[in-house]
Amino acid sequence: MELLLEYGANPEAKDPTNIPLLAVMIMWTKWTYKNVDKAVALLLSYGASPHCVPEYIWSVYIKMPTEGYSKDDAIPMTSWAKRYQRTILEETANLTIRYHLNRASLIKPATKSQRQLARLLGCPRILHLPFHIVGQDHTLEIVMNKILTYDAMNRKRPLVLAFAGLSGHGKTELATSLGTLLDTDMCNIDMSKTQSPMSLFGATAGYKRSEKGNPLNNYLARHTSERCVVFLDEFDKTKQEVRQSLLTILDSG
Repeated sequence: MELLLEYGANPEAKDPTNIPLLAVMIMWTKWTYKNVDKAVALLLSYGASPHCVPEYIWSVYIKMPTEGYSKDDAIPMTSWAKRYQRTILEETANLTIRYHLNRASLIKPATKSQRQLARLLGCPRILHLPFHIVGQDHTLEIVMNKILTYDAMNRKRPLVLAFAGLSGHGKTELATSLGTLLDTDMCNIDMSKTQSPMSLFGATAGYKRSEKGNPLNNYLARHTSERCVVFLDEFDKTKQEVRQSLLTILDSG
């Protein structure tokens, strides 16, 4: 489905009975029992309007929708939804789906120029970042703009982003999502186990096993002149010696 959407398929397509694809996908789970959370997020990230699903279903997403009609009955986009369809949506719209619908109604959709720029820079999926992380809207907007600006300026120095905050706020999830959204594999290094520059960069020439390299060096060598993502997890637990050793690398690339 993502491939079809990437090549121009309409995320707001309707079936022969005039039911929007987004609603059809949600209701199908009543009979297929398949999880469509990611598929719903995907359609929304490509521009499907959440308002094609009756608003009372997801406006207060934390609560189960109650049976009945609401003021959105008069909205043309939901005129397809009769009582039978609404009952099915009330049963099948789980918390995650309701959250995605609610969030899509609050997020400013990417403009056509932003999508064209992201596609030109080879990272169209970065615009889908808000549907991969719960909350943190301001942070996600900054990250997306930083990455697009960095790619557009074709800078030689690496882009360095530092995520700080309390545990459980999505720092690791955000960092690991970038590899997927930038269409590249990612090198993940646990810095809590990195006690010296040698353990980070590997042994220098002349030392035993130096010819085998290390995970970071081998990863960078495989991605020479390509976009790559290195995630230094638990960076706050490193020693000053290790941080100092990174200054030249981060400055020159």
